[in-house]
Amino acid sequence: MTLEIITWLYAGNSLFALMAYLPQITKLLTTRGAAKNFSTPSWTIWTYTSVISVLYIYTAVEDWLLFTVASINFVGCLAVLLLVLHKNKQERRE
Repeated sequence: MTLEIITWLYAGNSLFALMAYLPQITKLLTTRGAAKNFSTPSWTIWTYTSVISVLYIYTAVEDWLLFTVASINFVGCLAVLLLVLHKNKQERRE
């Protein structure tokens, strides 16, 4: 019983992660100019650690629930990082 509850709670983490990334992505999409309030080094590190986690889970752990949650975190980090880089590159061109 306890393992089942924890499994459902863990699966719900992917929804919480999405809820955390969506405001950041929305802010980046609606902000004009550079993404001054976003740390490129931090988002780069979070994206890197996320992709390493996904690769490790896929190759060594083979747990599909863990892989799915980690993948959602990776996609969220990558989306924010790419938007930050895009916004900052646009600002330099103008």
